[in-house]
Formats: sequence, structure tokens, C-alpha cells
Amino acid sequence: MPAITIKVQGLDKVIKSFSKAPEYVFKELDRGIKTAVNITRPIMKQEAPVDTGKLRRNIYAKTKHLMGEVAPNLEMTPYALYVHEGTRYIRHKNQFVNRTATRVKPIIESIFKKSLDKIAVELTK
Repeated sequence: MPAITIKVQGLDKVIKSFSKAPEYVFKELDRGIKTAVNITRPIMKQEAPVDTGKLRRNIYAKTKHLMGEVAPNLEMTPYALYVHEGTRYIRHKNQFVNRTATRVKPIIESIFKKSLDKIAVELTK
């Protein structure tokens, strides 16, 4: 019986790219998250209201395993949620977290677009 042989050009290259993909993707996305967090924290500090300055001083940033967080430290400033959302006694809510998100959204989208473009280029080498 006749046999059909199919040879895929560049298969070795594809296999090599896939083998390094998880490590490279993790590093690149982690770098993007750290950049985004480092940009977000000072913007949130600018947006936070100032009375005594304690709220602004206690905005923290942390990253760990493809996760980033920027927020007021609620242990130091438990009133931050009330400032942000308002209460029946605080009629004028000050949604500084939402304003921060609006400001940083296009910046973060750009950071991750660059990261994903780098990943695509690297994995197709």
C-alpha cells in the first residue's frame, strides 16, 4: 500500500517556542503588572482626598504571582470605604478609587498591549 508522508516545515521551532512559552509569558505579564501597579499608586494618591493626609500616606501597592493590588490600607484608615462610598452622615462621597481606575485604564491597556505584542514576537522567533 502506498504511504503518504507529510513534513511540517519549522515544527522544531514551534516545539521549542512552546516549551519556553510558560516561563516567558509569566515573566512578561508579571513585568506588566508591576509596571501597572507602580503607575497606579501615585495616581491614586493624587485622587485621594486630603484632610489630615493619613489616607494618602496609607495607600499601598503590592504584586504577587500575576496579581497586583493598589488600595488604601483599611487597617490604618478604616474610614476609607466611608469616604469613597459615603454614608447617611457623609453625603458627598468621594470615589477616588473609581477616578483612579478611569485615569489608569488606557495606560494599563497600553502596557499589556505592549507585553502581549512582545510575547507574540518572542514566541514566533
